Amino acid sequence: TPTSSSVAPAPSTSATEAPQETPPPVANANAYPLPAKLHPVVVSMPKEAEATIEGVGRYIAAHEPDPMQRVKAIHDWVADRIAYDTPNYVAHQVPDTDRDPNVVFRTRVGVCAGYAKLLTAIGKVTGDEILYIVGDARSEEAPMEGESHAWNAAKINGSWYLIDATWDAGGGDGGVFKKHYTTDYLFTPPDQFVVSHFPDAAKWQLLERPLSRVEFFRRPVLAP
Repeated sequence: TPTSSSVAPAPSTSATEAPQETPPPVANANAYPLPAKLHPVVVSMPKEAEATIEGVGRYIAAHEPDPMQRVKAIHDWVADRIAYDTPNYVAHQVPDTDRDPNVVFRTRVGVCAGYAKLLTAIGKVTGDEILYIVGDARSEEAPMEGESHAWNAAKINGSWYLIDATWDAGGGDGGVFKKHYTTDYLFTPPDQFVVSHFPDAAKWQLLERPLSRVEFFRRPVLAP
């Protein structure tokens, strides 16, 4: 399920992932956590603007000039509009289409890779650099081994921020997705994000001294 208590199935690695250059130091997200309130642009977006990925991106770009708030609007749209494919996840029958951002946009259903790739796709339209990151994530249901997962890193005003719209979208309840929007994994400080998220490329921990895999799994599992 798409919450911090259960992790999404293995993401596809076919999408363009983070570049190999070393990211600049991450800015301190002093406002974290932001209020769990949808961006006004997302709330007021007309239905005709939501017909295509390009339409969503153009509408957000036209109505939100501040880059941090614009990325928040992208996160909010994806977290609010996309439902996690909990039934297929529980049945271990997740189709590849759940990872395709175009299909996820059209059906409004996906898994972690679909959420993360859709953020990247909308960011390309708005002109925001939002990268697709893959790795492992831990939860109360997978504390020792973790599961494959996908999330995002966004470059805003020259600094990188971490985002997981999947875990901010809601959770599973008896095999059914229950929408519950949060901002727990929006611009989360790296030292907190790494409690549950371990990227394949250590630099995307955004820590001065990245954790080893052993250190990551030795830590207790904590909620935000």
